[in-house]
Amino acid sequence: MLYEHAPGLTVAWPDGSRTRGWDEQAKALTGFFGQVMSYNFVVQDPETSLIDPSVATTTFRYSADVVHNDTRRDVYSGQGTLVWVKDASDGLWKIHAEELSRAPTGQ
Repeated sequence: MLYEHAPGLTVAWPDGSRTRGWDEQAKALTGFFGQVMSYNFVVQDPETSLIDPSVATTTFRYSADVVHNDTRRDVYSGQGTLVWVKDASDGLWKIHAEELSRAPTGQ
């Protein structure tokens, strides 16, 4: 329910892949969560700016800890940006665009 279920939705994943539209994003989310045992995503220092009454942005740092079904563990951090739109049909804020970068490990 966080995402806008529309063809204009765009998401850039930390691995560099990109989805366009709700159908592609839903498929990517199902695939991702189908191969992990646990996923911990922690947002740090979010800053939200209201662009106009129906558009806002949020920028933040984040850390992630992913335990895969084969017990591999992937711990990383990065920067994130969200573009929110206020859905006229239900008045809820939904993600229209998302970008999650991944910082190189060992730095």
